[in-house]
Amino acid sequence: MTRCLLNVCWRGAAGLMVAVTLGCSNGHQLDSPALEARLANIEAKLDSFVGVSHDADVRLKEIEQAITDQKTWPETLETRLANIEAKLGAPIGVSHDADVRLKEIEQTIADQKTWPADSHAAEALRDKLAQIMDGMSPATQEAAIARLWPLRWAVQAFWTLRRAGGDGEADPAGMADELYAVLDAAPESCSVSLRQELESARQRAEQAAQRAMRQQVLDAAKALIKDEKAGDPAEVWENLQRFAEDDKDQEISDTRDQLRRALTGREIKARCDELRAQHGRIGTDLDEATRQAALTRLYEAAAGYRLDMLLGHPEGANDLDDLNKFIAQAGEDLRRLAKS
Repeated sequence: MTRCLLNVCWRGAAGLMVAVTLGCSNGHQLDSPALEARLANIEAKLDSFVGVSHDADVRLKEIEQAITDQKTWPETLETRLANIEAKLGAPIGVSHDADVRLKEIEQTIADQKTWPADSHAAEALRDKLAQIMDGMSPATQEAAIARLWPLRWAVQAFWTLRRAGGDGEADPAGMADELYAVLDAAPESCSVSLRQELESARQRAEQAAQRAMRQQVLDAAKALIKDEKAGDPAEVWENLQRFAEDDKDQEISDTRDQLRRALTGREIKARCDELRAQHGRIGTDLDEATRQAALTRLYEAAAGYRLDMLLGHPEGANDLDDLNKFIAQAGEDLRRLAKS
């Protein structure tokens, strides 16, 4: 049907060219090059109607009548061409069926009582709008963008909102970002109630993400307290410190103290092991002066480290037993060496 109408329109356009060439325009002949350009533009627009919807056929029938019915011809070819060009340039309207279905979606959005109750209903509404838009030509969608864009945003908002209380709980941080993106794209004409619902959901998601992060930090710190190989001490400590700024969080505060004691104790042990290893390398093959200088240096290093721990890390006082024993042993060795 559309192809037949196009043939009529193309033949009509060609007839207009012949009319101009012969000068039969009620005495008002147009400039031929300018007319050729305008007719070429009309022909190109007619080409764009191939394969489009029913409302395009309606438009073509109007153009067919304007071309073939001499009773509708204006007095001049100039006016006749302007009439045809106006019909071709006007946006293709939304079909009656699509308009009815779009109004159903608009009514659903307008009445909070009819909003989708869960993610499945929200997805069904989103699919409904997608099906309507798939049935429109690109030209129709472009012409109706002011109507379609708020609807597309709203159904996406419903779908995101209803997922926030379901699948979104598995990744609250990701859901918070998704809700923020939807809010950021909201059109000025969007529902105030829907925007408020989205903002509340975003805040809940951020709070849930904060709780999840806190628990992860606590778990990592407690694991490191039990096993020194359970994680990177610097990273775990830094993450714990972020939450320790809240003085009211007793669990965080207690865990931080426990971790500090554990890390300090391990540091003291590692230092003590290093001093013992150096002590073991002071053999009897060394001359007396060299042995005395080496033992003196180890003794002073151990005593200085012990003082640093007592002043800077009092929580490690209970972990100084091995270091105290080493200092006592090094002192005894120096006394024996002095007597020999």
